[in-house]
Amino acid sequence: MSNLLHGLAAAGAENDRLAEAARDIWPSLLRHAIGYLSDDPSPYRDHHWGDWAAAALMPDPLPWTQGLYNEVVGEPIDWVRAEDLVEVIDYWLPAARGEVKSVDALIGILQ
Repeated sequence: MSNLLHGLAAAGAENDRLAEAARDIWPSLLRHAIGYLSDDPSPYRDHHWGDWAAAALMPDPLPWTQGLYNEVVGEPIDWVRAEDLVEVIDYWLPAARGEVKSVDALIGILQ
């Protein structure tokens, strides 16, 4: 799940059209993904990758635009605006509680 979310965030960094699409969809994507918190097993309670999955719900596109499969020709777009996510962060907090990666992700959004 975290790889999918990182890939979607990075795709938004490719051009203005994709940045706007990522910005528009991310709040509803986050609300939907948080629905898996009550699943048994929950992806957010996985011993190895749960913290990664919860943290990936806070988009951080720029680190994921680098690498072997980078398709961004120009400067990547940092499409994330914290104000777009303020209303959904409360839904995310139960999945993120007590997870270092999630705290880092939240700090990154708020910076």
